[in-house]
Amino acid sequence: TRKEREAGFTLIQQAAEAGVVEAMKNLSMCYEVGDGCEPNAAESEKWKTKAMTTAPPKRRHFSEWRVE
Repeated sequence: TRKEREAGFTLIQQAAEAGVVEAMKNLSMCYEVGDGCEPNAAESEKWKTKAMTTAPPKRRHFSEWRVE
């Protein structure tokens, strides 16, 4: 439904703003096709560029994970 798509869009937007690269890609696509929002080519391009230029998080070695 429209309400569910808008809720999903909001969650993707929050993740993208928090720096999650995959969410940035998804947000760009949402803006491109208008999924959960109004189509916006400028915002789509902005998030696509940000996704391409944001470095992925540093991979951690298993020994860095602390298990309690």
